[in-house]
Amino acid sequence: MERLPTSVVAVIDARGLEVAVVRMTGDSAGSCDALQISAGGQVNGAGGGWRQDGVEQLEAIGEDEIKGVELGNVGGGSLKAQGWSVMGRAGAAIATVVVETPDQPQILASLENGWFAAWWPEVIPDLNRGQGAQPEPEYVVRGFGADGTLLAEYKP
Repeated sequence: MERLPTSVVAVIDARGLEVAVVRMTGDSAGSCDALQISAGGQVNGAGGGWRQDGVEQLEAIGEDEIKGVELGNVGGGSLKAQGWSVMGRAGAAIATVVVETPDQPQILASLENGWFAAWWPEVIPDLNRGQGAQPEPEYVVRGFGADGTLLAEYKP
């Protein structure tokens, strides 16, 4: 991920299968939907993402809100895994973010700096083989307070 020196990591989620997803913010915002981290510690770009130069202007977020959810797909390069990722912002009162999908156990998202990220494995149809448009996954993002109370819910 080529970023300016004043760009900072908002959140990283690395939960196995050599995959990490990263969201950057600051003077050069962007995301990487899949970085490959080999057993030897080598980091290689594998998936898609985006980049924006210039200071990222973030809209205000309430203490009990989930905002700016971005969906990405995990795959590419020499990764053996495929799947989906979600990243976004969580208000200051949110202590835990959980992602729920129909075919996976609940996923406890990484949460840091007011941002969350998670990814899960799933086979994604190969668009180059004429299987039509890539279907987006069904998922729900829920934010909970420190006492376990549901504070926010995002459904695409």
